[in-house]
Amino acid sequence: SVRENGEVKEIVWQLDMQKGKEYQLEYTFDAPDISPEFYLLGPLSIGSSVGSGQAWQEARYWQIASDATETLSPDALLTQTNLTGSITDVQDDPDSPDSNWLTAGVNVATTARVSFPTPTGAPRDGADLQEFRILIRKTATNNGKTDDTYTVHLYEDGNLRQSTIASGSGVPADPSSTVVSATWDSSNLTSNDGSGVEAYITTTPEAGGSPTSRGSIEVGAFEWNVDYSTNNNPVLSSVKDGPDPSQVGNTVTFYADWNDQDAEGVNLFVCDQSGGNQAGCPSSTYCYTSDHGTSDPMTCDYTTSSTGTKTYYAYVCDNEPTCSGELSGTFTVNAATPVSKIFDGMFMLDYQGIIK
Repeated sequence: SVRENGEVKEIVWQLDMQKGKEYQLEYTFDAPDISPEFYLLGPLSIGSSVGSGQAWQEARYWQIASDATETLSPDALLTQTNLTGSITDVQDDPDSPDSNWLTAGVNVATTARVSFPTPTGAPRDGADLQEFRILIRKTATNNGKTDDTYTVHLYEDGNLRQSTIASGSGVPADPSSTVVSATWDSSNLTSNDGSGVEAYITTTPEAGGSPTSRGSIEVGAFEWNVDYSTNNNPVLSSVKDGPDPSQVGNTVTFYADWNDQDAEGVNLFVCDQSGGNQAGCPSSTYCYTSDHGTSDPMTCDYTTSSTGTKTYYAYVCDNEPTCSGELSGTFTVNAATPVSKIFDGMFMLDYQGIIK
């Protein structure tokens, strides 16, 4: 049954559970069609209702991120071969185009490569999550053959990242046209933010019939349908250090209390100057972590080397990467305490506590 408790809905199973037996309980959750948005499920509890003596309850909520999409038009026509026109001829919607095209003569191989602006959020990795849509047609003058071909490739800043993400033949002739869907995986990119993405289409004309009327392929529009993640900056709520004061040569541990709404791991940076970013500290680094861990508090250690009161600036960064704001603090390092010892009847002082 489903019970409503204010803004919370509880799914309740009435069961007589016996020790040693396995039970499988299932439900389906359909999140509202709102993007970007963030939803919480759970926690599951066994026993009475939550907050009134349940026997067991999950330690935390399940988190669901509803990702966003956007459609981008190209911002530059980088190369074109045997085509006449400009970037404005291919910036319209492939599904409702205007009358402007990159046009071609007969019996020529054509190519066009365009770049796109950086999307609002980082493209999500995964097979077929990203899509180019390209409007193409064959010239009105043609031999009616179906051996013309096209191939679409993914480029980034002029470099091939994924070859042949779509291909085909037998393109309809003007005044008809077709929209090519070319899907790809953003894990093939080198940048996390999707900057530098390019679509590249190469074509060959008809091979049969009279050479003077072999149809060539023209291009009418490009677009990139971006599936991207909406990222929330991690939050650093407090940072502590200890032991404080410490002594030269001893270890100071920094403890960072943090959270990330997107349930991502973070790296901790502790710097001697303000202004660090995901690449690291602007000057010297007291310590840092590098594995995008999930421990909370997150810790790192610094071995002291000089005396005085030291100021530090701490922050955390997730793997998008975005960073929290900085929190600062101080720790004090004193000289090592002299240690007196008697060795073979001799009185010695050693600041390291070691008799040599």
